Amino acid sequence: MKQLVLVLLGLGLVAPAQASLLVGNDDTTTPVAANAWDVDVSDGSATVLWGDANPDVWGMAYGGGTVFASSGSELYAGTLGSGNPPLRGNITFGGANLTVVGLAWANGNLYASRNISSEGIYEVDPNTLEASLVLDYDDASFDFGGLAYNPLDGLFYGTNDDATPLGSGLYSLDIFGGGAISLITPYPAGETDIDGLAVGDGVAYLVEDEAGDTIHPFDLASGLYLPDIANPMTSSEIFSGAAWVPEPASVALLGLGALALIRRRF
Repeated sequence: MKQLVLVLLGLGLVAPAQASLLVGNDDTTTPVAANAWDVDVSDGSATVLWGDANPDVWGMAYGGGTVFASSGSELYAGTLGSGNPPLRGNITFGGANLTVVGLAWANGNLYASRNISSEGIYEVDPNTLEASLVLDYDDASFDFGGLAYNPLDGLFYGTNDDATPLGSGLYSLDIFGGGAISLITPYPAGETDIDGLAVGDGVAYLVEDEAGDTIHPFDLASGLYLPDIANPMTSSEIFSGAAWVPEPASVALLGLGALALIRRRF
């Protein structure tokens, strides 16, 4: 057991003592007290992660002990709890910077959603930051601002703001199994713009980008929305991001399964 703990520590696979939800928005005011938080989903309490709009958050992901945040094409990455993550570089595609709006971590890689020209889901090498298109969907049908991966079912999930022709709501994206895109549930009544998304322990967390709005948890097994969680954001912005940090036991199991991948990549 001691050897196992040492291996996990060396790989940076140790998470906070309990599962939590990371959220952020693109508050570019300088200075700003906070634009990213760690939310305890059990009681809604929130701890500030960083401020001073560095980075302002368009998308978030967590994997391998690292928190990732995107701001346009810029990708920031650092150890969770160590303050403002440093700039890693720019995400590129075909030699040009690629602006993305959602991030997810799956199987040792980053994935990103893009909702302007060349819309689709991109796989991003976490070392080179070079992107490759893995799912090219109909621009007229989807606007995926939030992106997340659920290791329990092997599916990606996205928040689609496009009301026509299929309807806004939470969708599954079977990127690893053929590319099918399916509506899971419409947004809660009255909601039209949800850009942050995280999935953890079978629950999808739909995160808005405005002060006074709430976080909407959706139970994937029952198909029902759970009681809302307070959103700690203090300003109304354009983008929001979210990421799930699993509890240490879950991280350890995932880390052992991904050990070969991490050795190859890092």
